[in-house]
Amino acid sequence: MAALAAGQYTVATDGTHIATDGVKRYVALLTQTGTDAPVATVLTNTLSGPIVWTYNDVGSYTGTLTGAFTADKTLTCSGVTRTGRFWELSRETVNSVTLTAITAGGDPVELNATISAEIRVFP
Repeated sequence: MAALAAGQYTVATDGTHIATDGVKRYVALLTQTGTDAPVATVLTNTLSGPIVWTYNDVGSYTGTLTGAFTADKTLTCSGVTRTGRFWELSRETVNSVTLTAITAGGDPVELNATISAEIRVFP
């Protein structure tokens, strides 16, 4: 992630930088086990509220926040866990994102891990 230039952030009282470039950000550690919904440890959230995570099916989870994920302006992430599970976070609708976990062979699998998730919504 590129550093913010002077004027694109303010410094909060705890010393962290808060972006003022108009980009809304959600950064969290998501922990998921078995058939439980992901639990978020939110590090940054400048969206309009908290994302509510639910379990759908094996390897499929939904994050919901009404009106938060603008079409063609929402950037999400993907990665691989230490145990070799692939995961992808993707925008589905203006109200939801989907977290999907699969094996190297493409089969759905429970995440059973903690991942870092980031969502950016550009103005």
